[in-house]
Amino acid sequence: MGAKYKWKQHDEAKFQAALTSIPCQKLVADFLNADLNSLPASDAAQAVHNMYETAATISGIQKSGSKRKKTKKKQYKKWYDRDCLSLYRDITKRSRLLR
Repeated sequence: MGAKYKWKQHDEAKFQAALTSIPCQKLVADFLNADLNSLPASDAAQAVHNMYETAATISGIQKSGSKRKKTKKKQYKKWYDRDCLSLYRDITKRSRLLR
């Protein structure tokens, strides 16, 4: 899947100008000169995709950033007394043995 872009008000004109640039015209010419009957559909679609990606890169359209997932911090139980902690561990260990 390709990158996503944030389109602003004047980006359309920049994109159209980028489509007429030399690298994009070279990709268009290669696509038109290729034998589309023997070319798999996925390769033809990838060629068109590459044309649009190149034009977007040349025009300087800003890519939209990926959203980061919020991670929850684990809430650990606080043990203030070492004796209580050792007793708790001993009890949980024995309860696992009984299961």
